[in-house]
Amino acid sequence: MNKQRKAVIEGCEISEITEVELGGIRQKILIEGKTGDLPVVISLHGGPGTPIPFCAGARGLFPEFTDRCILVCWDQYGCGINNARLDDDVTISFFVDMTVDLIKAMKKRFPDNKLYLLAMSWGSVLSARAAVRVPQLLDGVIVYGQVLSGLMQDKETIDALMSSRAPAKEKEKIKEALEEKRFDKDTAMRLSKLIRKYTSGYTDPNEPKADIGSMILGLMRSPDYRFRDFKAVIINGYAKKFESDRRAFKG
Repeated sequence: MNKQRKAVIEGCEISEITEVELGGIRQKILIEGKTGDLPVVISLHGGPGTPIPFCAGARGLFPEFTDRCILVCWDQYGCGINNARLDDDVTISFFVDMTVDLIKAMKKRFPDNKLYLLAMSWGSVLSARAAVRVPQLLDGVIVYGQVLSGLMQDKETIDALMSSRAPAKEKEKIKEALEEKRFDKDTAMRLSKLIRKYTSGYTDPNEPKADIGSMILGLMRSPDYRFRDFKAVIINGYAKKFESDRRAFKG
């Protein structure tokens, strides 16, 4: 651990890995903040099963956040430091229950602090459902890269793709699928790949790129991750589940 990261950790009034019971399962979370009176921000990562960048192994990596809030990082059950095999009957509601339990646990620990959710992609599903369940416990929800129904089929999205440099044969496949109202899993996967590669639908090309290399190195050198935890950021219960049988979550 380098001196700068060590100084960030030592400069925080709160910087710890602790255990909480979520959905009846004991799980580890990171709580880190400069002072104890800052607003609490619970991070809900994407994937499912991709706890980057805000994960339990990120202690001392984000002073731009922990100087301004008490950041709560949870590697959702089945990945990272909470890696486990996921049962075949796992549901979205199972993860919403755990999210609500985490909100309640943080509100109990910090009863006088404002509390927010910071959700990315898949995490936006959890934030939306949890916010409906316990709106009285939240002061706000911040979402980026959110999952929106019908977004891939939106006219603006399709027009951008059709005017891009995507191969003509790929455009034709998409056009045929949409004309036939055949928006199945394969069509969604193809659209996602083309949008990511040939449009700015996922990232703004004018924005500076994140330093992924430094982030990964930071997780490898985490004071809280063992090698198997770091490995489970990518290869985890979700990867095995979805790559082996391609079954999606049931809502």
